[in-house]
Amino acid sequence: ATDGVINADEAHSKVPVTGTVGADVKVGDTVTVVVDGQTVGTTKVVEQDGKLTWTAEVDGSVLDGATADSVTATVTTTDEAGNSATATDDHPYNIDTDIAAAITITSIATDGVINADEAHSKVPVTGTVGADVKVGDTVTVVVDGQTVGTTKVVEQDGKLTWTAEVDGSVLDGATADSVTATVTTTDEAGN
Repeated sequence: ATDGVINADEAHSKVPVTGTVGADVKVGDTVTVVVDGQTVGTTKVVEQDGKLTWTAEVDGSVLDGATADSVTATVTTTDEAGNSATATDDHPYNIDTDIAAAITITSIATDGVINADEAHSKVPVTGTVGADVKVGDTVTVVVDGQTVGTTKVVEQDGKLTWTAEVDGSVLDGATADSVTATVTTTDEAGN
């Protein structure tokens, strides 16, 4: 999975398990990938950028559900004289499929009421975020299904907050007097 960590998306898709071979192993030899004693993928050795490499696509769900978070790769090669040799390597990996996001709108125009002046100016829509949301994540503000503002999460007085400046005329003319705020966050594992 490139980074050695299976994230939530990868746990539900194919994951590349890659490696190299050496010694007398040659192009076309078969590499077998095993998890929990079961073969989960096979592939052929290829030459890439002057190296002998291999990539097997493995179901992420198998890696996520394995009793031991380790993959074993085995290759057997045979020379022209009929001699054969086998090499095996084990490689551990990590699972990180948990992430959460929370967002709250704490005020619209400070008091929740759009007055005549505010209907003709910018109005602050403010809120807080939590769970795994972090500074720099983007908050999108939507009215009547249309994005009317975006802003970044900042830290203020020990809290993660956000403020988007929205045209008061949009709020005044909305068919539904309601604002939706959305935040998306990504962790180091790619969740």
